[in-house]
Amino acid sequence: MKYSQNGLPYHIGVSAEDIGRYVLLPGDPKRVKKIASHLDSARKVGDSREYETWTGMLDGEPVTVMSTGIGGPSAAIALEELSDLGAHTFIRVGTCGGIQPEVKSGDLVIATAAVRQDGTSREYAPLAWPATADFDVMSALHQAAPRAHLGVVQSKDSFYGQHDPGRMPVAGRLNGEWEAWKRLGVLASEMECAALFTVAAYRHVRCGAVLLVMANQEREKTGLANPVVRDTEQAIEAAIRGMRMLIARDRQAADLLETVTDRRILEEAQSAAANAYVPYSHFPVAAVLELKDGTLLSGCNVENASYGLCMCAERNVLFMSVACGVPKEEIASLTVYAPTESLTTPCGACRQVMAELLEPDTPVIVTNGTQEKRYTVRSLLPDSFMLAP
Repeated sequence: MKYSQNGLPYHIGVSAEDIGRYVLLPGDPKRVKKIASHLDSARKVGDSREYETWTGMLDGEPVTVMSTGIGGPSAAIALEELSDLGAHTFIRVGTCGGIQPEVKSGDLVIATAAVRQDGTSREYAPLAWPATADFDVMSALHQAAPRAHLGVVQSKDSFYGQHDPGRMPVAGRLNGEWEAWKRLGVLASEMECAALFTVAAYRHVRCGAVLLVMANQEREKTGLANPVVRDTEQAIEAAIRGMRMLIARDRQAADLLETVTDRRILEEAQSAAANAYVPYSHFPVAAVLELKDGTLLSGCNVENASYGLCMCAERNVLFMSVACGVPKEEIASLTVYAPTESLTTPCGACRQVMAELLEPDTPVIVTNGTQEKRYTVRSLLPDSFMLAP
């Protein structure tokens, strides 16, 4: 039986169009907006149960922030349903309690793996299977926060089983296992990593975690300083830097954002640029619209002795699309090409025209033939000027 509600995933309540392929996962819904403020043009796209969801742009790539609530079961549901919608890279941005004496309040911990002292991961894999973070995600986070502690964390289901084990009917087992984790060098204790890492492995997606150390009960037991730190900004910034690196590396792995693989558009742009009328600036630019049926429309910049009458390539091709009766809903992408050493982004006037004649999330690809950078119309001109028709 496949669960859904109004055609949306049953629990998280968002669609594939609402989310990016890269996702930041805090536990606390109140932390979502704070993380989303680090993205461009972030907007709230969902609020269902413990799952508050925002999506914005990071270096031209849609990135989603979704809260998971407390513990493995709800975190596993989030990762399952987001994976169903096409997300493939996840970073848990959370908190933990230190175990080793050198892991102090306010430090960061990057999890390499998690002790599976939870129930959720056991519904996915035998206990002999190790819950490990994705190497690429872990490496990006470590590069983003090189001073962070790097190692194994413990994932448990009972918060008070850790902090007040003596009153539990299974106190002996809890205390014995805690001592084992200490002797094995486990850095910190938290509640979601084991479930997330295990589900990610099963779904063949990437997941890692960066955690703020709020306090360390072992330091307190020995009389060492142990203030409680609640400001998660350091962990958030590390996650954002790490995600940036992953996006950049993925683009490089895709051969500079598919420049080489989509030769058809590049050749169309180069042909159009050769027709540019630029006797004054000697700066040819071309723009290519790709329609959803594969049709290409191209334009180039045209200059005039009266500079105010010059026309950019982007506006030329967009006005052509209107003249040809092409609805903006049928436009798949806009590519801007200039044979220059650095990339040339659209001017302000073109961005305003794009905001009116293209959909907000239409990809805008800027290239010089060897490099590319991706944007959306919304990210190039957030809060654009509009008049009611």
